[in-house]
Amino acid sequence: MKRVFYSSLVFTTFALSAILFQISCQDEVQAQAQIYQPIKNRFLYVYQKEDGGVEYWTASDDGTNYIKLPIELPEFLKMGTDGVFSSNGKRLIVSAIDNLQQTHIYSVSIEGTDLIKLVDGTGKTSSSSYFSVAQAY
Repeated sequence: MKRVFYSSLVFTTFALSAILFQISCQDEVQAQAQIYQPIKNRFLYVYQKEDGGVEYWTASDDGTNYIKLPIELPEFLKMGTDGVFSSNGKRLIVSAIDNLQQTHIYSVSIEGTDLIKLVDGTGKTSSSSYFSVAQAY
């Protein structure tokens, strides 16, 4: 009889600890999702010049107030044809092609300063491989 009582006590203690554990784990953690916020009332477009050069421009949603972004790359780089604004709207993420036709991805402020290489395209394995800027978050 003593063993049955002792076993029941151990089982009850174990069951209570499992219930307490379940109750303590019921607090839900809500992660704050970072939602992409596009630049309001502006869009970005690319102008390809006759000499093969590329310029980035921005304009209001209604097509007015267009501004050329003064982005200057080093002499050995040529601006690629794809780019997007960063999520805060203060930087532009662009592709750039070097003298060896390798594509790199850079971040540059919309004032054309503070050029930062994000992706180095020198690890390219074939002539059909390239990088493309799809979206910035």
